[in-house]
Amino acid sequence: MKIFPLILLLAASACAGELSGYKFIWIGIRTGDSELYLVDGDSGNLTNLSLTPNASERYPAWSWDGRKIAFNSDRDGAHNLYVMDADGRNLKQLTHEVKPAQTGMMSWTADSKWIYFGIFGKGPAQMCRIHPDGTGRSEERRVGKE
Repeated sequence: MKIFPLILLLAASACAGELSGYKFIWIGIRTGDSELYLVDGDSGNLTNLSLTPNASERYPAWSWDGRKIAFNSDRDGAHNLYVMDADGRNLKQLTHEVKPAQTGMMSWTADSKWIYFGIFGKGPAQMCRIHPDGTGRSEERRVGKE
């Protein structure tokens, strides 16, 4: 468990010049829960974007314009889809599924107007899309068997 952060630090050190000017998201367990961290490519500094005790954040996805981050969190009891600004502000819950359902596999369209995602655990998997402001949700298709 302790090796992963060391490997990340070694990789970052080896490529430090190549990361200059970039920011990226890292999922870490420094608090005991999986949290989303913004990593500054110049300094290596981490900023916790999600600091949510007793919750798990995962599957972060940058919007193509770099202004938003979609991710999955169980802070409300089920793994739902959330979106926030790239600096962690303006958090919005986009789905309101209940266990055992969970969202995952988020992907933004190139114009950053839609987020495609899957819903799993309540019958056949569903492929859905939604605007980052929470409007326009639609189910695209069901995949698999009950």
